[in-house]
Amino acid sequence: MDTSVTYILRTTEYAQCLAKVNGEHIYPNIDGKGIGEIKEFSIPKKLYKYGVIILTLDILHEPDINWRRQSRLIEVWLIKK
Repeated sequence: MDTSVTYILRTTEYAQCLAKVNGEHIYPNIDGKGIGEIKEFSIPKKLYKYGVIILTLDILHEPDINWRRQSRLIEVWLIKK
């Protein structure tokens, strides 16, 4: 990754998305929760100061929610600004 630019993580999903970059949670600036709505996370430069990221997504435990309403990830983009 180019350490001189800013990156955002953009996802589409339904309901929740718990993203981590290099083990640290990142939080959405845009928080769409419907199917196809966009969620965007700014990635702080300190998390890729060495030019590498490892993106992980926490698995949500939603046993009391009908499977049709459980969170699911649809798409993920890493965008250079």
